[in-house]
Amino acid sequence: MKKEDIGDSEMVTGFKKSLRVIVAFSFLLILLFNPIYSKSCDEWPMLYKDPQHTNYSDCQMPEVMDVLWSYKIKDTTTSSPVIANGKLYIGSGKNDRRVYCLDAETGKKLWEYKTGSEVRSSPAVVNGKVYVGSFDKNIYCLDADTGEKIWSYETEGIIISSPSVVNGRLYIGSEDKNVYCIDAKTGKKLWNYTTGNAVCSSLAIYNGKVYVVSGRYMYCLDAERGEEIWIHMITPHSTVVSSPFITKNKVYIGCGRDLYCIDTDTGKELWSCTILSEHSFLVSSTIADDRLYLSAGGRESNFYCLDAETGEELWVYKKEREYTIFDSLAIADSKLYIVVYPNYLYCIDTKTGKKLWEYKGVSLITPLAIANGKIYAASCGEDNKIYCFGSPEEKGTTPSDFIPILLIIVLFFSGLFLWKKRKKENSSLSINIPSQNTD
Repeated sequence: MKKEDIGDSEMVTGFKKSLRVIVAFSFLLILLFNPIYSKSCDEWPMLYKDPQHTNYSDCQMPEVMDVLWSYKIKDTTTSSPVIANGKLYIGSGKNDRRVYCLDAETGKKLWEYKTGSEVRSSPAVVNGKVYVGSFDKNIYCLDADTGEKIWSYETEGIIISSPSVVNGRLYIGSEDKNVYCIDAKTGKKLWNYTTGNAVCSSLAIYNGKVYVVSGRYMYCLDAERGEEIWIHMITPHSTVVSSPFITKNKVYIGCGRDLYCIDTDTGKELWSCTILSEHSFLVSSTIADDRLYLSAGGRESNFYCLDAETGEELWVYKKEREYTIFDSLAIADSKLYIVVYPNYLYCIDTKTGKKLWEYKGVSLITPLAIANGKIYAASCGEDNKIYCFGSPEEKGTTPSDFIPILLIIVLFFSGLFLWKKRKKENSSLSINIPSQNTD
Protein backbone atom coordinates (compact mmCIF):
# COMPACT_ATOMS: atom_id res chain seq x y z
CA MET A 1 0.00 0.00 0.00
CA LYS A 2 1.25 3.47 -0.85
CA LYS A 3 2.13 5.86 1.97
CA GLU A 4 -0.39 8.36 0.60
CA ASP A 5 -3.14 5.71 0.99
CA ILE A 6 -2.03 4.90 4.54
CA GLY A 7 -2.16 8.56 5.46
CA ASP A 8 -5.61 9.01 3.95
CA SER A 9 -6.87 5.91 5.74
CA GLU A 10 -5.59 7.18 9.09
CA MET A 11 -7.25 10.56 8.48
CA VAL A 12 -10.59 8.93 7.65
CA THR A 13 -10.38 6.73 10.76
CA GLY A 14 -9.58 9.75 12.92
CA PHE A 15 -12.40 11.72 11.35
CA LYS A 16 -14.93 8.93 12.04
CA LYS A 17 -13.84 8.68 15.68
CA SER A 18 -14.16 12.43 16.14
CA LEU A 19 -17.57 12.39 14.49
CA ARG A 20 -18.75 9.63 16.84
CA VAL A 21 -17.65 11.75 19.82
CA ILE A 22 -19.56 14.76 18.47
CA VAL A 23 -22.75 12.73 17.91
CA ALA A 24 -22.52 11.19 21.39
CA PHE A 25 -21.96 14.60 22.99
CA SER A 26 -24.90 16.11 21.08
CA PHE A 27 -27.18 13.27 22.22
CA LEU A 28 -26.01 13.85 25.79
CA LEU A 29 -27.07 17.50 25.50
CA ILE A 30 -30.54 16.40 24.42
CA LEU A 31 -30.82 14.09 27.43
CA LEU A 32 -29.71 16.80 29.82
CA PHE A 33 -31.89 19.60 28.53
CA ASN A 34 -35.00 17.79 27.40
CA PRO A 35 -37.28 17.37 30.48
CA ILE A 36 -38.95 14.28 29.03
CA TYR A 37 -35.75 12.25 29.23
CA SER A 38 -34.07 13.84 32.23
CA LYS A 39 -33.65 11.51 35.19
CA SER A 40 -34.15 14.48 37.54
CA CYS A 41 -37.75 14.84 36.32
CA ASP A 42 -40.06 14.88 39.32
CA GLU A 43 -43.67 13.72 39.13
CA TRP A 44 -46.99 14.17 40.92
CA PRO A 45 -48.89 11.22 39.43
CA MET A 46 -52.04 11.21 41.59
CA LEU A 47 -54.06 13.38 43.98
CA TYR A 48 -51.92 14.55 46.95
CA LYS A 49 -48.80 13.15 45.22
CA ASP A 50 -48.89 9.50 46.41
CA PRO A 51 -51.09 6.81 48.01
CA GLN A 52 -50.18 8.11 51.50
CA HIS A 53 -51.41 11.63 50.55
CA THR A 54 -48.19 13.34 51.68
CA ASN A 55 -48.60 16.42 49.42
CA TYR A 56 -44.80 16.65 49.43
CA SER A 57 -42.23 17.00 46.64
CA ASP A 58 -38.44 16.82 47.04
CA CYS A 59 -37.64 19.01 44.02
CA GLN A 60 -35.91 22.39 44.27
CA MET A 61 -38.14 25.45 43.90
CA PRO A 62 -37.41 29.01 42.67
CA GLU A 63 -37.30 31.90 45.12
CA VAL A 64 -40.15 33.70 43.31
CA MET A 65 -42.73 32.46 40.82
CA ASP A 66 -44.83 33.78 37.97
CA VAL A 67 -47.36 32.34 35.51
CA LEU A 68 -45.49 30.53 32.72
CA TRP A 69 -48.55 29.43 30.76
CA SER A 70 -52.29 28.86 31.02
CA TYR A 71 -54.78 26.76 29.09
CA LYS A 72 -58.52 27.52 29.02
CA ILE A 73 -61.05 24.70 29.29
CA LYS A 74 -64.81 24.88 28.71
CA ASP A 75 -66.02 24.55 32.30
CA THR A 76 -64.89 24.96 35.91
CA THR A 77 -63.06 21.96 37.30
CA THR A 78 -62.52 20.69 40.83
CA SER A 79 -60.36 17.85 39.55
CA SER A 80 -56.71 18.30 40.49
CA PRO A 81 -53.94 18.31 37.86
CA VAL A 82 -51.46 15.43 38.04
CA ILE A 83 -48.06 15.24 36.33
CA ALA A 84 -46.37 12.18 34.81
CA ASN A 85 -43.74 11.75 32.07
CA GLY A 86 -43.78 15.43 31.17
CA LYS A 87 -47.56 15.53 30.73
CA LEU A 88 -50.40 17.08 32.75
CA TYR A 89 -53.76 15.29 33.17
CA ILE A 90 -56.99 16.79 34.56
CA GLY A 91 -60.78 16.36 34.43
CA SER A 92 -63.44 19.01 33.71
CA GLY A 93 -66.98 19.94 34.81
CA LYS A 94 -70.49 18.99 33.71
CA ASN A 95 -70.57 21.34 30.71
CA ASP A 96 -67.39 19.80 29.30
CA ARG A 97 -67.10 16.25 30.75
CA ARG A 98 -63.59 15.62 29.49
CA VAL A 99 -60.21 14.37 30.57
CA TYR A 100 -57.42 16.57 29.19
CA CYS A 101 -53.76 15.82 28.56
CA LEU A 102 -51.41 18.80 28.14
CA ASP A 103 -47.67 19.17 27.66
CA ALA A 104 -46.52 20.11 31.18
CA GLU A 105 -43.75 22.39 29.85
CA THR A 106 -45.71 24.35 27.24
CA GLY A 107 -49.42 23.92 28.07
CA LYS A 108 -50.13 22.61 24.57
CA LYS A 109 -53.10 20.22 24.40
CA LEU A 110 -52.05 16.72 23.39
CA TRP A 111 -55.42 14.96 23.56
CA GLU A 112 -58.84 14.94 25.21
CA TYR A 113 -61.33 12.19 26.06
CA LYS A 114 -65.04 12.80 26.61
CA THR A 115 -66.83 10.86 29.36
CA GLY A 116 -70.57 10.60 30.03
CA SER A 117 -70.65 13.27 32.75
CA GLU A 118 -68.49 15.67 34.76
CA VAL A 119 -65.11 14.55 36.07
CA ARG A 120 -64.46 15.76 39.64
CA SER A 121 -62.18 12.83 40.34
CA SER A 122 -58.47 13.57 39.94
CA PRO A 123 -56.64 11.18 37.59
CA ALA A 124 -53.93 8.74 38.63
CA VAL A 125 -51.21 7.95 36.08
CA VAL A 126 -49.26 4.71 36.48
CA ASN A 127 -47.36 2.57 33.95
CA GLY A 128 -48.54 4.50 30.92
CA LYS A 129 -52.22 4.45 31.86
CA VAL A 130 -54.60 7.15 33.14
CA TYR A 131 -57.25 6.11 35.68
CA VAL A 132 -60.15 8.41 36.59
CA GLY A 133 -63.73 8.30 37.86
CA SER A 134 -66.76 10.18 36.51
CA PHE A 135 -70.26 11.23 37.54
CA ASP A 136 -71.49 8.74 34.91
CA LYS A 137 -70.62 6.03 37.52
CA ASN A 138 -67.70 4.69 35.48
CA ILE A 139 -64.03 4.20 36.25
CA TYR A 140 -61.99 4.76 33.08
CA CYS A 141 -58.59 3.48 32.04
CA LEU A 142 -57.04 5.46 29.17
CA ASP A 143 -53.77 5.23 27.28
CA ALA A 144 -51.57 7.99 28.72
CA ASP A 145 -50.03 8.86 25.33
CA THR A 146 -53.05 8.71 23.04
CA GLY A 147 -56.14 9.05 25.28
CA GLU A 148 -57.70 5.91 23.80
CA LYS A 149 -59.95 3.96 26.17
CA ILE A 150 -58.47 0.66 27.33
CA TRP A 151 -61.32 -0.36 29.63
CA SER A 152 -64.08 1.00 31.86
CA TYR A 153 -65.88 -0.39 34.90
CA GLU A 154 -69.35 0.78 35.93
CA THR A 155 -70.27 1.14 39.62
CA GLU A 156 -73.72 1.78 41.11
CA GLY A 157 -73.07 5.43 42.07
CA ILE A 158 -71.42 8.62 40.88
CA ILE A 159 -67.70 8.88 41.55
CA ILE A 160 -66.08 11.88 43.23
CA SER A 161 -63.31 9.89 44.93
CA SER A 162 -59.91 9.95 43.23
CA PRO A 163 -58.16 6.64 42.50
CA SER A 164 -55.02 5.35 44.19
CA VAL A 165 -53.02 2.76 42.26
CA VAL A 166 -50.63 0.43 44.10
CA ASN A 167 -49.06 -2.88 43.01
CA GLY A 168 -51.23 -3.24 39.93
CA ARG A 169 -54.47 -2.56 41.79
CA LEU A 170 -56.77 0.46 41.67
CA TYR A 171 -58.64 1.53 44.80
CA ILE A 172 -61.54 3.99 44.66
CA GLY A 173 -64.76 4.90 46.45
CA SER A 174 -68.25 5.55 45.09
CA GLU A 175 -71.47 7.20 46.27
CA ASP A 176 -73.01 3.70 46.22
CA LYS A 177 -71.23 3.27 49.62
CA ASN A 178 -68.70 0.83 48.21
CA VAL A 179 -64.93 0.70 48.09
CA TYR A 180 -63.73 -0.99 44.89
CA CYS A 181 -60.50 -2.81 44.17
CA ILE A 182 -59.97 -3.20 40.41
CA ASP A 183 -57.24 -4.98 38.47
CA ALA A 184 -55.41 -2.02 36.92
CA LYS A 185 -54.49 -3.96 33.79
CA THR A 186 -57.76 -5.69 32.92
CA GLY A 187 -60.48 -3.64 34.65
CA LYS A 188 -61.78 -6.74 36.43
CA LYS A 189 -63.23 -6.21 39.92
CA LEU A 190 -61.19 -8.06 42.53
CA TRP A 191 -63.32 -7.15 45.55
CA ASN A 192 -65.63 -4.52 46.99
CA TYR A 193 -66.45 -3.53 50.56
CA THR A 194 -69.70 -1.82 51.57
CA THR A 195 -69.51 1.01 54.13
CA GLY A 196 -72.37 2.81 55.87
CA ASN A 197 -72.32 5.96 53.72
CA ALA A 198 -71.11 7.38 50.43
CA VAL A 199 -67.35 7.24 49.88
CA CYS A 200 -66.47 10.61 48.33
CA SER A 201 -62.99 11.27 49.70
CA SER A 202 -59.88 9.56 48.36
CA LEU A 203 -58.50 6.37 49.88
CA ALA A 204 -55.05 6.22 51.45
CA ILE A 205 -52.92 3.08 51.01
CA TYR A 206 -50.15 2.15 53.46
CA ASN A 207 -48.34 -1.09 54.37
CA GLY A 208 -50.85 -3.36 52.65
CA LYS A 209 -53.89 -1.63 54.13
CA VAL A 210 -56.58 0.65 52.69
CA TYR A 211 -57.86 3.56 54.82
CA VAL A 212 -61.37 4.76 53.98
CA VAL A 213 -63.44 7.64 55.36
CA SER A 214 -67.21 7.27 55.11
CA GLY A 215 -69.76 9.16 57.19
CA ARG A 216 -68.41 9.53 60.73
CA TYR A 217 -66.13 6.50 60.51
CA MET A 218 -62.72 5.44 59.29
CA TYR A 219 -62.35 1.89 57.97
CA CYS A 220 -59.12 -0.08 57.65
CA LEU A 221 -59.24 -2.88 55.08
CA ASP A 222 -56.81 -5.52 53.91
CA ALA A 223 -55.58 -4.30 50.51
CA GLU A 224 -55.26 -7.84 49.12
CA ARG A 225 -58.62 -9.32 50.08
CA GLY A 226 -60.79 -6.37 51.17
CA GLU A 227 -61.38 -7.84 54.61
CA GLU A 228 -62.18 -5.46 57.46
CA ILE A 229 -59.33 -5.00 59.96
CA TRP A 230 -60.82 -2.29 62.16
CA ILE A 231 -63.43 0.50 62.27
CA HIS A 232 -62.96 3.71 64.24
CA MET A 233 -65.60 6.38 64.91
CA ILE A 234 -63.83 9.66 64.20
CA THR A 235 -66.56 11.89 65.61
CA PRO A 236 -70.16 11.34 66.77
CA HIS A 237 -71.22 14.81 65.67
CA SER A 238 -70.75 15.29 61.93
CA THR A 239 -69.88 13.68 58.61
CA VAL A 240 -66.19 13.63 57.72
CA VAL A 241 -65.47 14.78 54.16
CA SER A 242 -61.67 15.11 54.14
CA SER A 243 -59.17 12.46 53.01
CA PRO A 244 -56.74 10.77 55.43
CA PHE A 245 -52.97 11.16 55.17
CA ILE A 246 -50.38 8.80 56.62
CA THR A 247 -46.80 8.65 57.87
CA LYS A 248 -44.82 6.54 60.35
CA ASN A 249 -47.72 4.24 61.32
CA LYS A 250 -50.03 7.18 62.07
CA VAL A 251 -53.06 8.21 60.04
CA TYR A 252 -54.32 11.78 60.42
CA ILE A 253 -57.78 13.10 59.61
CA GLY A 254 -59.37 16.51 60.08
CA CYS A 255 -63.04 17.10 60.82
CA GLY A 256 -64.60 20.45 61.58
CA ARG A 257 -62.37 22.23 64.09
CA ASP A 258 -60.58 19.06 65.22
CA LEU A 259 -57.59 17.02 64.10
CA TYR A 260 -57.24 13.31 64.98
CA CYS A 261 -54.19 11.05 65.05
CA ILE A 262 -54.92 7.31 64.83
CA ASP A 263 -52.68 4.24 65.01
CA THR A 264 -52.61 2.60 61.56
CA ASP A 265 -52.44 -0.96 62.92
CA THR A 266 -54.96 -0.89 65.75
CA GLY A 267 -57.33 1.98 64.94
CA LYS A 268 -56.72 3.40 68.41
CA GLU A 269 -56.87 7.19 68.73
CA LEU A 270 -53.44 8.41 69.85
CA TRP A 271 -54.38 12.05 70.30
CA SER A 272 -56.76 14.72 69.10
CA CYS A 273 -56.84 18.49 69.40
CA THR A 274 -59.28 21.30 68.80
CA ILE A 275 -57.37 23.87 66.81
CA LEU A 276 -59.96 26.39 65.76
CA SER A 277 -62.59 28.60 67.29
CA GLU A 278 -66.29 28.34 66.53
CA HIS A 279 -67.44 28.99 62.93
CA SER A 280 -64.10 27.80 61.53
CA PHE A 281 -63.08 24.48 59.98
CA LEU A 282 -60.00 22.59 58.81
CA VAL A 283 -59.64 22.46 55.04
CA SER A 284 -56.33 20.88 54.05
CA SER A 285 -53.48 19.06 55.76
CA THR A 286 -50.06 17.66 54.94
CA ILE A 287 -46.90 16.48 56.66
CA ALA A 288 -43.15 16.87 56.18
CA ASP A 289 -40.15 16.46 58.49
CA ASP A 290 -42.36 15.35 61.42
CA ARG A 291 -44.46 18.49 61.20
CA LEU A 292 -48.14 18.81 60.34
CA TYR A 293 -49.28 21.75 58.21
CA LEU A 294 -52.95 22.73 58.25
CA SER A 295 -55.07 25.34 56.52
CA ALA A 296 -58.41 26.58 57.84
CA GLY A 297 -61.50 28.23 56.40
CA GLY A 298 -64.36 30.27 57.78
CA ARG A 299 -63.96 33.01 60.37
CA GLU A 300 -60.49 31.87 61.49
CA SER A 301 -58.68 31.40 58.19
CA ASN A 302 -55.15 30.79 59.46
CA PHE A 303 -52.28 28.40 58.68
CA TYR A 304 -50.96 26.11 61.41
CA CYS A 305 -47.86 24.04 62.05
CA LEU A 306 -48.05 21.25 64.66
CA ASP A 307 -45.69 18.62 66.00
CA ALA A 308 -46.75 15.39 64.25
CA GLU A 309 -45.94 13.25 67.30
CA THR A 310 -47.84 15.21 69.92
CA GLY A 311 -50.11 17.72 68.17
CA GLU A 312 -48.36 20.61 69.91
CA GLU A 313 -48.65 23.93 68.10
CA LEU A 314 -45.32 25.18 66.71
CA TRP A 315 -46.40 28.30 64.84
CA VAL A 316 -49.45 30.04 63.40
CA TYR A 317 -49.66 32.33 60.40
CA LYS A 318 -52.50 34.74 61.08
CA LYS A 319 -54.87 35.63 58.28
CA GLU A 320 -54.47 39.00 56.58
CA ARG A 321 -57.68 38.98 54.58
CA GLU A 322 -61.26 37.77 54.98
CA TYR A 323 -60.86 35.04 52.38
CA THR A 324 -61.72 31.37 52.41
CA ILE A 325 -58.84 28.90 52.09
CA PHE A 326 -59.55 25.93 49.87
CA ASP A 327 -58.09 22.44 49.68
CA SER A 328 -54.88 23.60 48.04
CA LEU A 329 -51.75 23.00 50.05
CA ALA A 330 -48.40 21.44 49.11
CA ILE A 331 -44.77 21.42 50.28
CA ALA A 332 -41.45 21.47 48.45
CA ASP A 333 -37.97 22.76 49.26
CA SER A 334 -38.97 23.87 52.81
CA LYS A 335 -41.72 26.00 51.30
CA LEU A 336 -45.44 25.69 52.00
CA TYR A 337 -47.69 26.70 49.09
CA ILE A 338 -51.31 27.56 49.84
CA VAL A 339 -54.13 28.89 47.68
CA VAL A 340 -56.10 31.68 49.34
CA TYR A 341 -59.34 32.11 47.44
CA PRO A 342 -60.21 34.20 45.51
CA ASN A 343 -57.00 35.82 44.28
CA TYR A 344 -53.83 34.66 46.02
CA LEU A 345 -51.12 32.02 46.05
CA TYR A 346 -48.98 32.18 49.21
CA CYS A 347 -45.48 30.82 49.81
CA ILE A 348 -44.58 30.35 53.49
CA ASP A 349 -41.34 29.19 55.14
CA THR A 350 -42.12 25.81 56.75
CA LYS A 351 -39.62 26.33 59.58
CA THR A 352 -40.58 29.82 60.72
CA GLY A 353 -44.09 30.43 59.39
CA LYS A 354 -42.89 33.62 57.68
CA LYS A 355 -44.50 34.54 54.38
CA LEU A 356 -41.86 34.59 51.62
CA TRP A 357 -44.03 35.91 48.78
CA GLU A 358 -47.55 36.06 47.40
CA TYR A 359 -48.94 36.01 43.88
CA LYS A 360 -52.13 37.97 43.24
CA GLY A 361 -54.62 37.81 40.43
CA VAL A 362 -55.58 34.16 39.77
CA SER A 363 -58.66 32.48 41.29
CA LEU A 364 -57.21 29.02 41.92
CA ILE A 365 -59.46 26.38 43.45
CA THR A 366 -58.05 22.87 42.90
CA PRO A 367 -55.45 21.00 44.95
CA LEU A 368 -51.91 21.86 43.85
CA ALA A 369 -49.44 19.65 42.00
CA ILE A 370 -45.65 20.23 42.01
CA ALA A 371 -43.15 18.89 39.48
CA ASN A 372 -39.82 20.06 38.05
CA GLY A 373 -39.78 23.23 40.14
CA LYS A 374 -43.24 24.26 38.93
CA ILE A 375 -46.70 24.49 40.50
CA TYR A 376 -49.86 23.46 38.65
CA ALA A 377 -53.48 24.25 39.55
CA ALA A 378 -56.80 25.18 37.95
CA SER A 379 -59.00 28.24 38.43
CA CYS A 380 -62.75 28.69 38.67
CA GLY A 381 -65.46 31.13 37.58
CA GLU A 382 -65.26 32.77 34.17
CA ASP A 383 -61.50 32.13 34.02
CA ASN A 384 -61.64 28.31 33.81
CA LYS A 385 -57.94 27.89 33.16
CA ILE A 386 -55.18 25.46 34.06
CA TYR A 387 -52.11 27.37 35.25
CA CYS A 388 -48.41 26.61 35.45
CA PHE A 389 -46.26 28.69 37.82
CA GLY A 390 -42.48 28.70 37.67
CA SER A 391 -39.38 30.87 37.76
CA PRO A 392 -39.87 34.19 35.92
CA GLU A 393 -36.58 33.43 34.13
CA GLU A 394 -38.30 30.51 32.38
CA LYS A 395 -41.21 32.62 31.12
CA GLY A 396 -41.73 32.08 27.42
CA THR A 397 -39.04 29.41 27.21
CA THR A 398 -38.60 25.74 27.96
CA PRO A 399 -35.34 23.79 28.42
CA SER A 400 -35.87 22.09 25.06
CA ASP A 401 -35.88 25.49 23.33
CA PHE A 402 -32.11 25.68 23.85
CA ILE A 403 -31.33 22.31 22.22
CA PRO A 404 -31.13 23.57 18.59
CA ILE A 405 -28.91 26.49 19.62
CA LEU A 406 -26.60 24.22 21.61
CA LEU A 407 -26.38 21.72 18.75
CA ILE A 408 -25.51 24.46 16.23
CA ILE A 409 -22.77 25.76 18.54
CA VAL A 410 -21.37 22.26 19.11
CA LEU A 411 -21.45 21.35 15.41
CA PHE A 412 -19.85 24.66 14.38
CA PHE A 413 -16.89 24.37 16.72
CA SER A 414 -16.57 20.64 16.08
CA GLY A 415 -16.47 21.23 12.34
CA LEU A 416 -13.90 23.97 12.80
CA PHE A 417 -11.82 21.66 14.96
CA LEU A 418 -11.97 18.82 12.40
CA TRP A 419 -11.11 21.16 9.52
CA LYS A 420 -8.03 22.47 11.33
CA LYS A 421 -7.03 18.94 12.35
CA ARG A 422 -7.31 17.62 8.81
CA LYS A 423 -5.44 20.62 7.42
CA LYS A 424 -2.62 20.02 9.89
CA GLU A 425 -2.48 16.30 9.05
CA ASN A 426 -2.36 17.09 5.32
CA SER A 427 0.53 19.44 5.94
CA SER A 428 2.38 16.75 7.91
CA LEU A 429 1.85 14.21 5.16
CA SER A 430 3.15 16.55 2.46
CA ILE A 431 6.30 17.06 4.49
CA ASN A 432 6.94 13.46 5.55
CA ILE A 433 6.05 11.61 2.35
CA PRO A 434 9.07 11.66 -0.06
CA SER A 435 8.45 12.44 -3.67
CA GLN A 436 8.28 9.45 -6.03
CA ASN A 437 11.07 8.89 -8.60
CA THR A 438 9.48 8.88 -12.05
CA ASP A 439 12.56 7.47 -13.71
